[in-house]
Amino acid sequence: MKRSTVNILASYIDALHPIIYINHFDFKVIDDTIELAFIEGRSAITTDDLIKTVKDTKSISSTLKEKIKEIKATIEKIDIKPASKEDQKS
Repeated sequence: MKRSTVNILASYIDALHPIIYINHFDFKVIDDTIELAFIEGRSAITTDDLIKTVKDTKSISSTLKEKIKEIKATIEKIDIKPASKEDQKS
């Protein structure tokens, strides 16, 4: 049975996961870059593609900055008992 390009690509990604995780590398960058190349009809990615993906990635703390502020403000208004002695010091 002939394997489709998508299945071959998925098997490569699955095979690379342990290697990339062992080296503490953010696999999401690779995954996003491969997905974009696939959508654009390309069969390979370049270092420049990876760099562009990294530059285009926004942290969740920056994306949700206002929401995080709102949650922190709400928590400050609530009288919550500290869960540990360490929390009581703050």
